[in-house]
Amino acid sequence: MTEKACRAESRSTDECELKSDDEFVEFVKDISLQLNLGDLAGTQTQVADLSGNINRVRRITFERPDGSKRSLVVKHVPANGRLERYPEIVFPESRLEFEVRWFKLAELLGSDNVVTTPHLLHFDKEMRVVIMEDLKPECSLGEFLQQKRNTADHLLMHLGQFLRQVHSSSRDVAPSVANPSAAQNRPFVFSLPLLEPEKMRSIWEETENKKPQIEQRSARITLDERIRLQEHYLKGQAQQVLPTVLELERTFNQGHSGVLTHGDLHTESILVLSGERLGVVDAELCDYGCPGFDLGMFCAHLWACRLVAGLDQREVAGELGRFMAAYANDLFESGNSSLEEAWVLYESSIAHCGAEILRRLLGAAGFAFPLTASQFERLLADATTFLIKPKEHVRTLFERALV
Repeated sequence: MTEKACRAESRSTDECELKSDDEFVEFVKDISLQLNLGDLAGTQTQVADLSGNINRVRRITFERPDGSKRSLVVKHVPANGRLERYPEIVFPESRLEFEVRWFKLAELLGSDNVVTTPHLLHFDKEMRVVIMEDLKPECSLGEFLQQKRNTADHLLMHLGQFLRQVHSSSRDVAPSVANPSAAQNRPFVFSLPLLEPEKMRSIWEETENKKPQIEQRSARITLDERIRLQEHYLKGQAQQVLPTVLELERTFNQGHSGVLTHGDLHTESILVLSGERLGVVDAELCDYGCPGFDLGMFCAHLWACRLVAGLDQREVAGELGRFMAAYANDLFESGNSSLEEAWVLYESSIAHCGAEILRRLLGAAGFAFPLTASQFERLLADATTFLIKPKEHVRTLFERALV
């Protein structure tokens, strides 16, 4: 169902939907002149499915008869706000409106030639569609970090500086509208993995049944092992961390230094581009709240990804420390009162890091890379110490930032 047909026939939300590759291509061709793309009729097309947990996403490459190409990324919210990978979960349909807001803010700040965001070409609120330029990534940052044992300091420090710019430009600005999708997602990040284990298990089981057989046979934790470790953790250490996790959820947007968070800043929403540059995408869960939320979420994925790739824990702590130092650089240079602010920021980030690791282990959405049972168990222990003893880890990050 194209945009023209949807509007002309006043179809329902269910019918104003892009499902197949052909429907995505037809939608873009229908508005190609409006987008200054020229007439795309007769062009050859290649389509790649980039869909994640939340939305349907396609990369569409149009090739003209003269051999010239134009590549776009089209993102679409499924009917009634259902999540693409978990259709039993429904978020508000408005989520792309907030992604557009975050991208526009980031674009206003300009690129530092290392970190950038995609240029937006079109947003259709009624059809729930965003079209943007394709950043043409070589891989995700997660894949890059898994493949490369050498330091990633250059990229991480630029990412820290970029995030600081985005946060600083929106600090203490009262949001006109809070993002309801982000608010609805926060229990999945914080409390539900600990309070509703049966719901998490049912999602795991459904996801497991959809996996290709070859993937199920790979060296990774089995569903039975994951359930066993989940039950063991909930009977033992969960009560130690639950108060902290609930407090992080409760106070997300109650502080006095709220910023426009990205909301889903992990190593798969950051792309490695040619020339070892970075592109930040997937900001539909952005919302005003605690800066430690973005920092901690990214640190959780960096920590897990690098440890699973075989880096020594001290090396990984150094990378985390230098990423955090790049973000908080002006605080280090501004005197003792700012150092106290940096200490509070680090402590908040470490607690959020622990909560995000727990969420990926015990919650609906796991890490993007496979874990063995022993790695799963080790990360559970790390998450617990980050939540219970964040102050002990703050000094480590301060020290490792200088190494």
